[in-house]
Amino acid sequence: MRPGDHLRLARFAVAALAGLGALALPAQVVPVTPPPQAPGQVPPKRPPPRTAEDSAQARRDSLKALPLVHWALADSVGLELLQRKGYQLVRYQAEGVRFGANERTIVLTGVKGERAAVQREPTVLVSDTIVYSDTSSLVAAAGESIFRDPTRGGGDVTSSGKMRYSLNTKVGVATRVNAEDKAAGQDWFISAQRAGFAGDSSTHAATAIYGRDGTITTCEDSVKHYDFSAREIKRVSGSIMVARSVVMHIMDVPVMWFPFIFQDARDGRRSGILTPRFGITELFRNSPTYRRNVENIGYYFALSDYYDAQMSLDWRSSAKATDFDPGWVRLNGAFRYRLLDWFVAGGVQLSRMSLSTGSTNTLVTWQHQQDFSIRSHLTVNFNYASNTTVQRQTVINPLAVLATIASTVNYQRDLGVVQMSIGGTQRQYPGRAQVDRDFPSLNITSKPLNLAPWLVWTPSFNVASSQSQHLDSQGDFSNRFITRSDGTLDSVKVDRSTRTSSFTFNTPIKVFDSPITLAVRGQDRENDFPELRTIVDPVDTTRRSTRVYARTYLSTVDFDINFSVPQLVPGPFHVVPSVSLSNVNPGAYFVRSERTGARWESQSKRLSYGLGISPTFFGFFRGLGVVEMFRHAVTPTLTYSYSPAASVSTAYLAALGQTPQLVGNLAQNRVTLSITQYIEAKLRAPVDSNNDNPAPARKIKVLSLNFTPLTWDFERARQTHKTGFANDNFGYTLQSELLPGFDFGADYSLFQGSVLSDSAKF
Repeated sequence: MRPGDHLRLARFAVAALAGLGALALPAQVVPVTPPPQAPGQVPPKRPPPRTAEDSAQARRDSLKALPLVHWALADSVGLELLQRKGYQLVRYQAEGVRFGANERTIVLTGVKGERAAVQREPTVLVSDTIVYSDTSSLVAAAGESIFRDPTRGGGDVTSSGKMRYSLNTKVGVATRVNAEDKAAGQDWFISAQRAGFAGDSSTHAATAIYGRDGTITTCEDSVKHYDFSAREIKRVSGSIMVARSVVMHIMDVPVMWFPFIFQDARDGRRSGILTPRFGITELFRNSPTYRRNVENIGYYFALSDYYDAQMSLDWRSSAKATDFDPGWVRLNGAFRYRLLDWFVAGGVQLSRMSLSTGSTNTLVTWQHQQDFSIRSHLTVNFNYASNTTVQRQTVINPLAVLATIASTVNYQRDLGVVQMSIGGTQRQYPGRAQVDRDFPSLNITSKPLNLAPWLVWTPSFNVASSQSQHLDSQGDFSNRFITRSDGTLDSVKVDRSTRTSSFTFNTPIKVFDSPITLAVRGQDRENDFPELRTIVDPVDTTRRSTRVYARTYLSTVDFDINFSVPQLVPGPFHVVPSVSLSNVNPGAYFVRSERTGARWESQSKRLSYGLGISPTFFGFFRGLGVVEMFRHAVTPTLTYSYSPAASVSTAYLAALGQTPQLVGNLAQNRVTLSITQYIEAKLRAPVDSNNDNPAPARKIKVLSLNFTPLTWDFERARQTHKTGFANDNFGYTLQSELLPGFDFGADYSLFQGSVLSDSAKF
């Protein structure tokens, strides 16, 4: 056929099918022809012929919505037929067309790289040669073929042999088939020597592909990294893929045989059997000492879009078990929830393990997150193990052997000017019965409150309680001895526990430019186990006695007042005076202990007057490389303070178990020096000629060095005729932004003994 003959043949086909319209209903065959051209009008250009490479690329990218066929524009007759209602569209296009009026068949052939195509919505078939029978609604193709049906829910089906498809029954057969489909969000590539595809009877919208002597893989490379060769394959789009008599190949090397494989391809969460975890050695032991181990035998329940649950069983054989590696059975249950309308998400997990030795362990986990409002949040992460020894003994992960079992709960509420946070933590230790619990922990902080133009108040309140239970017994009283009815002695391990409760109320006030700090603190500490204490006579320190207390405790209440006045000499030296009210003894102001019973003892306070100066000296140095400039800043802080002499009552010292100390009662005439310095680098700004507003240069702290303040007491040196240093320790800290998270510190002890004692050695 010459290049222009298809136009006359297509028009003949339209006239012939017009006479057969009554017989062709409800399927209407519409040949697509170029529209008639007016005199002098340039005919539209046809798409260039498709080469073999273009056809292969179209097959590879068909899932990316590339057109399989470049349909020519229809003329006025074709457009009229396309718009008819009650007809089913059937159109074809080819380089060569042979129409049999009696048999009602059309043979389409493609030449010069342009293949033939037939479409009966929504099915499209593209091949080298296509035979379409309107009587039987059969389409047969030979050569390189591509079949597409969007209602199948899968990808294209390509064949390099022969293909036949029934448009009425939607059943097709083909040879040397390749198909691409999605299963659970994964692209699967299926090939078979012989295949059939049809609507699956179990589902209305899905289509099944049956294949023999084929392969299955998800690898998209031309040289497959792995694949499964199977004798029989079935793939139901949107449902399941299954194969039997399967051999797994890795780089074309057979490595394992399976009686069958299956893959659930349904979208969303579905109820079903969990995938067990076991090795080939669980079926065929390679050593008589091997212990079989199977995990995750159970079922998953997709209760709704907001809830799900699962139950599973883990088992380890108890054959040839030891005390350090026993056999066990573990039952696991989980329930998860996520309510979007309530802003709630979380889950509960429960595990019960029974060892062959008779020991058991119950592990409970609860994770919960809830937003009550944009200003109110609750977070719960609860973990509990009834037997931490079993927990450590049965875990496989070596990091989990030493990992602690931690729980946290926290509720935050924004009340406008006040923010509230309440929560707690709990921690268990593998192999130990000890439990550390911090609950409750309440923090209330306030934004600065402008009570007057000259008065700003910023209060805060904190309450905390911590407990440590089932501590390891140690010392002289690790066991308690009891007498049996027969007169023999028996020992019971002492259950040790401690408790600490505290509160802090800070109420800083700023009057004009003068800050005033008032803080009230309280603490109550109790040790619920026997302790041996040495009692020292405060009058005669040489008289000592020992006493055993069944429990010990210490309750304290303290308050501080500090205020500063504005700078006396405005300028770079920052000369600031200060006045504070501090305790004579480093302890709290009010104390109560097991030595005093319910009686509170107090000490003395004294005023301390101070004057401080803190200038900053800095210098600039030329940079190097990406650094434009270095800046070295040094800030020494020199403070002078004076406090008059004061004394502490012997009853207060006895409550703390301390002896009278001469140095602590002396007047304080002190000079304190502290030094802070850092080296900062200014990086060069990036040069961009097209940017009129360049970004500011970045600055980083190369080195930051802080020293502990050193205090020299002139009165101490005069009275003791020794050193005047009044610090127990001296140290420094070092940080650098070049090493994020790096923080180095060193601390040195300056005295042997208490710095408050005149017998301390420097």
